[in-house]
Amino acid sequence: MENREIWAFFSDFTARGLLLTGPKRNGKTALIKHFLEMKKEEHPESEGKIVYIELSQTTSIKNLYQIILKGLDVESNPSTTPTGILHDLMVDSIKQKGVKMLCLDNLNDILQKEDGKWLKKVRKIFLDLLIVIKIPLILIGTEDTRIFIDKSLESLIKLIELPKWKNNSEFKNFLRTYERNLPLRIASHLDSDEIANKIFEIGQGILGNFVEIIKIAGIEAINNGLEQITLDLLNDLQKKGSFHFI
Repeated sequence: MENREIWAFFSDFTARGLLLTGPKRNGKTALIKHFLEMKKEEHPESEGKIVYIELSQTTSIKNLYQIILKGLDVESNPSTTPTGILHDLMVDSIKQKGVKMLCLDNLNDILQKEDGKWLKKVRKIFLDLLIVIKIPLILIGTEDTRIFIDKSLESLIKLIELPKWKNNSEFKNFLRTYERNLPLRIASHLDSDEIANKIFEIGQGILGNFVEIIKIAGIEAINNGLEQITLDLLNDLQKKGSFHFI
């Protein structure tokens, strides 16, 4: 369902917003980048006009402008430039470069400051992007970024949550597809019930964890000459505490 809603958002260039939330390491960024690439292929003329920017921790509006401007390949000096000038530079740069879509990842990094005035200032910037500049705005963040959508934004930014994975046929399809790219000489049959259940148990429903488990197990299978990922190998690595997730 989530994928269809996201693709509906990407169906045409219109002044709308999207906030995709979910647990860390659950594939939010990879999913959005996939759709961005599809959009570029569908509209070759949009190359360079669909901009992806990774936000970083800041509690300064000036620094936030600098992060966005840097993502637009525009130099700025927040220490000597007034906030209003930085705002105008951002607006002018987006217009001059003909940006058609702007994606801002790691929204949670700039919302660490629990301050109503700070949130209001950040919302104002994004409102300008949606209303004044009129470009589609994609935001990506963890579950706690849902608080960012208040009454001023709820009609402009659609909230879509990417939940943890379920141990179902879709999960097994992922394992089957991922295994095809493993450099192991013997088939591991990761999608078999026993192995799939073990990977799901250790990974706790998080896509990034599943990938990490398979990578660690695959390296161990090569190093010990086994050349396949087995249930016994996964159990042994789990007992040794080999799986550490951020």
